[in-house]
Amino acid sequence: LQYKFRPHEKFRPYGKLGLGAYFLGLDDGSEVLLSGGGVNWALGAEYRLTSFFSVGAEVFWKDFDYTQQRVGDKKNDFTDLPDPITGNTKGIMINLTLH
Repeated sequence: LQYKFRPHEKFRPYGKLGLGAYFLGLDDGSEVLLSGGGVNWALGAEYRLTSFFSVGAEVFWKDFDYTQQRVGDKKNDFTDLPDPITGNTKGIMINLTLH
């Protein structure tokens, strides 16, 4: 979900909220895959330079845990982890958007 606070202005702040599923494959030859889910949050703003181009920036948080793992290449052979692995992420993103 995204909500723009001033949708018809050149400067448009916004907020985002979403749910996600996450997968992480390890690149060490062990064929281990982790899976889990969580919540995404973001606050940002964009400035429309022309009718077809805008620039923006946002601060985001991804709060999620990996709760299952798969070892080997069996497609549906996931097992629950004894303790979830935290995969939380925070960052800043610069956006260049063509409309």
